[in-house]
Amino acid sequence: MNDIETDLFAATGRPDAQLHPQFLVLRDSPLLAPARNMLRDLHVLCHRESRDFQDYFQTNGFDTAMCDIYLLAMFRDAGHTVDMSRHSPNFMLRRDGIVAAVEATTALDAGSRRRVLSTRVPHDVSIGSGGALIRKLLQAPWHSPGVADTPLVIAIHDLHRGEASGNKLPMALLHFLFGSRHHDYVDFESHLEIHGSAAQSREIDCMFPAGFFAQPGAENIAAILLCSDGAMVSKFNRMGQEGVHHSDAVRILRHGRCRPHHRAAGSATCFAYEVGSRGAEHECWNEGTLLVHNPRAIHPLPRNWLGASAEVALRDGHLVATFLRDFHPFTSVTETLTGATPGWWVEARKARLARDLLDHASR
Repeated sequence: MNDIETDLFAATGRPDAQLHPQFLVLRDSPLLAPARNMLRDLHVLCHRESRDFQDYFQTNGFDTAMCDIYLLAMFRDAGHTVDMSRHSPNFMLRRDGIVAAVEATTALDAGSRRRVLSTRVPHDVSIGSGGALIRKLLQAPWHSPGVADTPLVIAIHDLHRGEASGNKLPMALLHFLFGSRHHDYVDFESHLEIHGSAAQSREIDCMFPAGFFAQPGAENIAAILLCSDGAMVSKFNRMGQEGVHHSDAVRILRHGRCRPHHRAAGSATCFAYEVGSRGAEHECWNEGTLLVHNPRAIHPLPRNWLGASAEVALRDGHLVATFLRDFHPFTSVTETLTGATPGWWVEARKARLARDLLDHASR
């Protein structure tokens, strides 16, 4: 197998003007060397070492290819045997004698709004995860070969929101999935209160009063997997920097808000650290991911099986969140610096970030 088939970043003969702008940054920036090398390793595991996939990755398929590679890393990290040989579903997972299918999609950007609105999706969900779910519902991926009698998961990457955002679980999406009847969201496992007002829309209530899961055909979907910043270049850069692809030419700061470590804490707490400086504590592929179970599913997915960081399920009329990891970020922002950045400046920056996050939380 020659280099053009194995190296995602090798030249294919296309001029740069035909390549995806984010790919060009990823290919050329010395600050993204950890991400490049991490992606090279994972690409080999995809069993898609072909010129077609390489060309797809470098051009208009960049976002989708990044999502596929990220999900592969997450599922393998969770102990699944992963089959990516099919066009649809994108993944067949096997673990502990259980088989499940995963169909991946990305949320739409504003340029795709007109195409989505033709499917009668409310305006305020048409550009995000709601629009992606409606598209998949209309495509009926449960009719794909080999999916019958198998739990089907729809994985959504909302790439156009940037890195993970928000101080709580995605209330608007939960409202869209379950409908206007469920307004109380309580995490009994960790005593983290996430109840409150969802971002409601009269248009959603009129069109989907019982929620997405109650729509015809949705019973064939076992769960929704929401990935926040997993397929972002910054995720691969952080993971590479903490692992075998560490580069002395790069320093990376990560900061944001996360689930509190103690039950007595408030709804979110702050974090700020330099990637690679936490000793034995390392970032995991599934950080920030959320799996939402469909209570009407014909073929439900077992709890705590897929490998998400948190899960939401309907119990006794309440939506209950279970956090499977101690660290679950609600917001995550990455700052990439040159390796020549002085240590004193990095420490001062971390302290400033922590103060700013606390000040913002107290307002």
